[in-house]
Amino acid sequence: MDGGKFMKKKRIFLSISIILVMFVTILTGCKSNQTSGELTPLGEKKYGDVKGCIWEIKNDKATVYLFGSIHIAQKDMYPFEKTVEDAFRSSNNLVVEVDANRSADTNKLQSKMLYSKNDDVYNHISKEGKEKLDTFAKELGMDMNNLKKMKLWVIESTIMQAQLKKSGYSSEAGVDSYFLNEAQNRKKILELESVDFQLDMLNSFTDEQQEKLFFSDIKYLSESDDNFKKLYDAYKAGDENALINLNVDSNKQDPEIYQKMIVDRNIGMANKIDGYLKTNDSYFVVAGLGHFIGDDSVVKLLEKKGYTVTKK
Repeated sequence: MDGGKFMKKKRIFLSISIILVMFVTILTGCKSNQTSGELTPLGEKKYGDVKGCIWEIKNDKATVYLFGSIHIAQKDMYPFEKTVEDAFRSSNNLVVEVDANRSADTNKLQSKMLYSKNDDVYNHISKEGKEKLDTFAKELGMDMNNLKKMKLWVIESTIMQAQLKKSGYSSEAGVDSYFLNEAQNRKKILELESVDFQLDMLNSFTDEQQEKLFFSDIKYLSESDDNFKKLYDAYKAGDENALINLNVDSNKQDPEIYQKMIVDRNIGMANKIDGYLKTNDSYFVVAGLGHFIGDDSVVKLLEKKGYTVTKK
């Protein structure tokens, strides 16, 4: 796989995977097991050696930390190193893209995730796409009769998670789930976006655009088991340059997709964080790392607003 194609395939994991991974959980009626069991007291928690990427912004009496997430991970990645864990502990609020533990109208969500009674995914993809989809599902031992009522982006999440699970990765072990678990009953939990916003965005793409995204992302995973590991190792090392090389200047081949998935969302996130910085409180903001690196990033947008954003 050439470098340009490899870079393109990372965006799904660094920027939008929380949208994909959490809604399969909702659709199947399963809750993350990250929030079950006894919580570890924060004061007794040990530090780890995983760095990740974290930034600090101060404005008068407000402090905001930005921490880049990877939404699918392995359980043995935690805890993070001292800088990250201390920033989290010192913050009164945890801010995530979407709180997967928050109660939701399941019927409403399913209406946006499933095709109507007399419709299915085969009516929304090309003949070639149907053949590829059937092949992917068969290779993973999945029955398309159980998948065909799902929107294509929901099927994508199901297949991606099934592929990564074989290597020990899961959404339950994702960074978002880790911090939501730690914040439970300890911190106020806020959202940068909403379930409805993210669902409506995904459903706004044409059938052709959804098919292009689907097969690009699935092809990336199927071509090499090592692809995601490269991204994962760079994330754990906090190697921002490597992550930029793997992620940015990547999927601008479809301007509308890039605008909706990356640019517009980053603007919304930056505006919300700008509001936090006008308070007298502290916030630990967790979002896909792809939102915090590159020329169109939340970090760059906040700097344009006059804030000093410091990499920790």
